[in-house]
Amino acid sequence: MKILLKKSFLEVKFDKNFIKILLIILFGGILGPLFLMIGLSHNSASSTAVWLNMELVATAILGLIFF
Repeated sequence: MKILLKKSFLEVKFDKNFIKILLIILFGGILGPLFLMIGLSHNSASSTAVWLNMELVATAILGLIFF
């Protein structure tokens, strides 16, 4: 009978893909929304609307550049 042992977190190799995933989680899932909420709380409604519409345009341009 084989016993399958799970690797602990310390045994996982930190290769390039793992580091990229950690950075994506950090920036896209934690810092991005945090900075968005901080920025929204310090601006007027009209300024915020313009910046949120510009975010869509900037995302499309970045997508064209990188992909």
